[in-house]
Amino acid sequence: MIGRAQLHRQLQSVPRIIRAEVGNTLRQQAADLSRQIRTAAPRDDGVLQASVGWKWLQRRTDGREGFAVRVFAGGRQAFYATFLEFGTSTRKPHPFFWPVYRANRSRIRGALSRAVTRAVRKGI
Repeated sequence: MIGRAQLHRQLQSVPRIIRAEVGNTLRQQAADLSRQIRTAAPRDDGVLQASVGWKWLQRRTDGREGFAVRVFAGGRQAFYATFLEFGTSTRKPHPFFWPVYRANRSRIRGALSRAVTRAVRKGI
């Protein structure tokens, strides 16, 4: 039988464990998604492919520290990424970003859900 103090310590450690486990999974999923988007991007002089990446976003939600990632394509050198993705009045769209995201969305959610489950099991 588990003691009350031991149970309290284990429950206190769960959020820390969840953050670590989910953070690692989020990092892996973001890197994989950006790699797939880079592969799907139209071939040009390499500027567009080089502009695809991801970064951590630090934000506060409801007074608590949270974390998220942003996967991106484009920027100053590859400003035309949006024009390629959605098209213009004279050019048909060549979507490369959103189709890859939509194809991987459920896999990413499942991986994050499994990460939370693993973390809870580790913590208790």
